[in-house]
Amino acid sequence: YVANSPNDILMDINGQAYYVLLSGRWYSAKSLEAGDWSYVSSEKLPADFAQIPEGSDKDVVLASVAGTQA
Repeated sequence: YVANSPNDILMDINGQAYYVLLSGRWYSAKSLEAGDWSYVSSEKLPADFAQIPEGSDKDVVLASVAGTQA
């Protein structure tokens, strides 16, 4: 994840894409600088997002990840 941002920005290593959570909605882009962000439904997020441990720095995003109990 991106630690030096007030936003919840995660990177999917396998897909080499960044994801940002804004107002409960996910967006993705291949580059942080490109500005070419596309909406991604919660059901289409990388499966690893559901594995974010509760109590971690980014567990707040679990409420917006399909299939999680948060």
